[in-house]
Amino acid sequence: MNRIKILHICNDFPYTKVHRNLYRELDIIGYGQIIFHPLRNEVEKDKNTFEFKNLNSRIIYSQKIKKYHRFVFEAKTKFLYSNLLKLVNPNEIKIVSATTLFSDGVLAYRLFKDYSIPYTVAVRNTDIHIFLKYRPDLIFLGREILRNASRVIFISRSNYRNFFNHKIIKGNTCFKSKSQIIHNGIDDFWLENQSIKRFKQKPNEILFIGKLDENKNILNLLKAFQKLKKVHENIKLNVVGAGGSNESKVLQFAKKDASIKVYGKVTSKKQLLEIFDKSHVFALASFRETFGLVYIEALTQGLPILFTKKQGVDGTFKENIGVSVEPSSVKEIYEGLLFLLENFDRFEMPLIIRRDFGWDQVAMKYHKIFQNIQG
Repeated sequence: MNRIKILHICNDFPYTKVHRNLYRELDIIGYGQIIFHPLRNEVEKDKNTFEFKNLNSRIIYSQKIKKYHRFVFEAKTKFLYSNLLKLVNPNEIKIVSATTLFSDGVLAYRLFKDYSIPYTVAVRNTDIHIFLKYRPDLIFLGREILRNASRVIFISRSNYRNFFNHKIIKGNTCFKSKSQIIHNGIDDFWLENQSIKRFKQKPNEILFIGKLDENKNILNLLKAFQKLKKVHENIKLNVVGAGGSNESKVLQFAKKDASIKVYGKVTSKKQLLEIFDKSHVFALASFRETFGLVYIEALTQGLPILFTKKQGVDGTFKENIGVSVEPSSVKEIYEGLLFLLENFDRFEMPLIIRRDFGWDQVAMKYHKIFQNIQG
């Protein structure tokens, strides 16, 4: 028997497998689901799709968003809400799940006001570091979305702290009382192939995995690596990733330096496992990171990690998993890498367990939320 029907409003559905993995597991549990994606480009259609077991489920797309909608939030909201009502019968929906506070949450809020459909809303880095910072005109709306939400979900403890320490949000305990942290999951492959690193030789290989863009901060890592080479013999840097504004600069670095190996985009988990296996520490000092599943994957392979202070996995583990740094400081990244390599055995690699990071278990946490909302 099919469970209640959920409407997911998902602004980033084509760009990450995170949402697809969650919706696939909810499908297995038995939920009927409609996934609504605000379409920015026609090429986004059919990306990250999967076959539902529930025949009442489907993925729907809005008409293509206009260029000016990026700057006129109210016009964009009206456009998308009109599109949504043409594609979905609100009377069939029991709960709405919005994947971001502002862009998706505003549509969930309007459905709640017009049709009394309860909703959950997730808060992500874009909400904290873009909307709260650069769109003060939307602050009242954001508070209304939060106030009327049945549950507010955070993907990481660092996001939770950053949000409630924000000067605009600080003191609003009513939001905190209905908030919950639910980490994203990792693929079963990593849970089933966990490894603890023990080396006879001195660790000397650093691994970076990510898009080669400004946010992932690869250039500062490369600068820190160049400094590290002056004091650490036979040091190597493995770079897995492609695309982004800094790709050409990374390739130029690698062309001049044989100790930097660029693999490009790697989709094979088996190949990634081999790259993890030859590496000793993992380094990703992003400027902004909602969670960062690649950190968890690195930990499953016994690699201590260099990560960003107050971002991503910072505060997730009790164990001493690595070193946190300020991403803008090449000096801190350099010192962090040096400490990781020279004190490798001091770090504690936690057992990454299905209870916390298996997608089936993540979906069960959402299932409990939906049950509580329905009573």
